[in-house]
Amino acid sequence: MGRSRGGAWVYLADGPAGVRLLDVSDPARPRETAAYVTPGYAWNVVVAGDQVVVAAESGGLVILRHAVLQPLYLPLVR
Repeated sequence: MGRSRGGAWVYLADGPAGVRLLDVSDPARPRETAAYVTPGYAWNVVVAGDQVVVAAESGGLVILRHAVLQPLYLPLVR
């Protein structure tokens, strides 16, 4: 499992649960704001701008986009 931080957000590769997006703007009270179930085990995650790249076991590289104004979903980029 891996993690990457982008500003007030932490992106967590959570194994069979996929990717989780945590709001850490208040470090004493982090909260999950979104999740995306990847095809296969999510091994690692890297943030590059508004793109979230996930190394997923059977899904290969999964590229998601995070729109900070709408953090309740992580749609698949095609």
